[in-house]
Amino acid sequence: MVAGGSKAGWKLVAAEALLVQGSAEKAVTQASEALVLFQQQKSHDGEMAATNVLVDGLMTKDPAAAGELADSAAGMCRDQGDLSGEAAMLLRKAQALLASMQDPYCAAEAGIASCLLFRQVGDSGGEAAALEAAARAHLLYDPEQALQAAKEALALCSAADTAALPRVERTMAAAKAQLATAQQAEQAKSLSCRGQSAPSFKPGGLGGVRPADPEIRQWAAWFFERIR
Repeated sequence: MVAGGSKAGWKLVAAEALLVQGSAEKAVTQASEALVLFQQQKSHDGEMAATNVLVDGLMTKDPAAAGELADSAAGMCRDQGDLSGEAAMLLRKAQALLASMQDPYCAAEAGIASCLLFRQVGDSGGEAAALEAAARAHLLYDPEQALQAAKEALALCSAADTAALPRVERTMAAAKAQLATAQQAEQAKSLSCRGQSAPSFKPGGLGGVRPADPEIRQWAAWFFERIR
């Protein structure tokens, strides 16, 4: 327990227990109070622990607020020189952005930044989780990059035996399905242009998704080349 038997520590324990019980709103209250107390004590570790629980509580009701909190905490960690904390909070930001269905570009950026920091501190489990988040973000606009990120994450999972493996496998399957759908659509378009009938299928995964911006593609290509 952080800070021993202090009031802040007990509130944090209570918040964690409430989360397990499914009482997210009460957990948010307890974690918020713990965070204030840890801030008063100038306990960075306590603040990060309380922030993490608070983000968990907010994710169920207000993921946008969870993302803002994680972003603020990442900045604080950066100021403190806490690379591991910054990586963890950037990962939480990416996850919150995905949960809130907000800008996938920002989610991908946060996931990639988190991945690079986890790599810098030698945390392969965190790196795999961050890559998986980046892959899920890319699913929304660039399934090819999503598949590449998922493959990188899978390699890390195989080496480190991380808990992220099931999520990585699901993301990889989704990326492959989207790419297959896109290929079918291209084949149908090509046949149509030549006046031939296309095989019957129902277009799915790419409906309503805008193509990747050239600048985003260039940036993502640089990243995936860097992590090889």
